[in-house]
Amino acid sequence: MSDKLGITTVFSETNVYHTALQPSVFNVLPLDYLITDDWLQEIKDSKRKNIYLCESEDEIAGVILFTKYETDDDLEKIKKFVFVNELAVLKKFRGLGIGKKLMDAVEDFAKDFGAQNVQLEVWENNSNAINFYERNGFKLKKLKYWKDI
Repeated sequence: MSDKLGITTVFSETNVYHTALQPSVFNVLPLDYLITDDWLQEIKDSKRKNIYLCESEDEIAGVILFTKYETDDDLEKIKKFVFVNELAVLKKFRGLGIGKKLMDAVEDFAKDFGAQNVQLEVWENNSNAINFYERNGFKLKKLKYWKDI
């Protein structure tokens, strides 16, 4: 299986799940729309964006997409951090430690980068993800409010 097809498969399953959780926010999209060659090239060429893959049984079982941030703003105490844009593990591989391995790899990357923390966002009704992140040491630090207009 190619990396593009594997990544697309993982993100497609996640897209369906997110659409079920937040139908007012997400649409189910066709496979060829989710992951394009240009998108993959953008990540490859980026100095800030990264993607790690985890394979199991000769297929891509999980994907983590993350971005490193750095500021010299004197107002900010946190000068470097890593933001997890997406963590996705195929349903059939959940509970096998793949998500943890991917998160551990990002934490190692963040330490090497000199980041002070790893940040992420999660939908309030995604209890599986919330439980996973809390089991892995993440703490709620900020709320994000929306107002539909």
